Order: sequence, then C-alpha cells, then structure tokens
Amino acid sequence: MTNVIFRKFNNKEVIALFPYEPYNRFDVDSITSYMHIGQHSEADYQSIMKDTKPCKFEHEYKDLMDELESVGYEDLNVIEKRNFNFAVKNLKENFAY
Repeated sequence: MTNVIFRKFNNKEVIALFPYEPYNRFDVDSITSYMHIGQHSEADYQSIMKDTKPCKFEHEYKDLMDELESVGYEDLNVIEKRNFNFAVKNLKENFAY
C-alpha cells in the first residue's frame, strides 16, 4: 500500500504527495511528488501544505490517480496528512548505513 495525499493549487492543478517516500535523505520535509506535467519531482511537504488546499472529493484527483496507476502505483491509500514521527522513522530506515 502506498500512502498519497492529493492537494490542489489555486489554479486547480492537482499534486500527489508521497509523504513517506523521501526524496532527500537529509530533510524529512523533502518528499516525492507527482503531477501531470513534470511527473515525479521533489516537493517540500510544509510548503506545499501551506500553498495548497486539500482535494476533498475523488473527482478532483481522479485523473491524476488514474495516471499514477497507469505508471505502476498500486493500492493507493488516500490520506489527508502525514504522521511526522512515522515520516522521521521511515526516513531513517530508508537511509540507514
């Protein structure tokens, strides 16, 4: 199962955030994101959460979810926000020496 958060910008563009998929091992807020244009990229969790609004209805993110599934994401679990302690633990586990 992959946890994902769908958020929308003022221009209605939707971004998928993967709060437990670190992009940078030195920063817990540096996570993997995905958009129609640009696809995978780094996102700053705190900034994106401040600069966007939650997608409250499935029809707001359905196209992006379908695209994610078409590129190999399976069993997406839509959540509203991350658990910070779990994110830190996950970061340490992903980048353990």
